[in-house]
Amino acid sequence: MASPAAAAPSSAGHPDPGKQRRPHEHYNRELFENARKNRLILILNGERVDLTIDEIEPLGVSADAREGSRLWNNAFRVLLSGPRGVDIPQGTHPVRINGERFDLFVVPVVRSNGTPTYEAIINRAYRGGNRG
Repeated sequence: MASPAAAAPSSAGHPDPGKQRRPHEHYNRELFENARKNRLILILNGERVDLTIDEIEPLGVSADAREGSRLWNNAFRVLLSGPRGVDIPQGTHPVRINGERFDLFVVPVVRSNGTPTYEAIINRAYRGGNRG
């Protein structure tokens, strides 16, 4: 019998229950691209804050990767803008995009005409080896 530390990740909620879900495998560039027409919902102190996805930029190796490939989909920068009068502190916050819920680390980067802007970096790109 495996010890708790060696136990496999839960597959609960995974579209294929026989497949084990890796942490954060469900959020990628494609999820953010598909959400551009909707808002990203961030929860701050129990209150909903609607953020707009302004830009999605490739990072490093993903800039030259084929669209839709693993590298393209897993290393990118997201710029978000929020409502005036709400200041989201740097840190990890629960978010929802198109029904997906996860934690996202955001950093305030600039304020333009009174509207705060935030950055999130997602970098899960890797080279070599079989990562499934």
